[in-house]
Amino acid sequence: MESREFEVKTLMDTHMPEDKVCVLWLVWKDGKTQSLGVLSDNVGKTMMKLPKNMQRKTEMAEVAVSVEKAGEKMEEPQGEIMFKGPWVEL
Repeated sequence: MESREFEVKTLMDTHMPEDKVCVLWLVWKDGKTQSLGVLSDNVGKTMMKLPKNMQRKTEMAEVAVSVEKAGEKMEEPQGEIMFKGPWVEL
């Protein structure tokens, strides 16, 4: 069974304006996306959980980080994609 928890390591402070956040996404080859949550603004490790209703496998997806308006519903990335790369399990 796939683990529902994962660790994210933020490598640098984001210095985001108060009305903006960095959001972590899973992005599958067919373009479907799943928000995993808002990333910390500060350097360090954060534990996050995969959504309970997620039906797709993480190893079939890439991760992306976008800049979004704080407080908005996160159904798909609306802001600029700042990073995109492979989902890596350690």
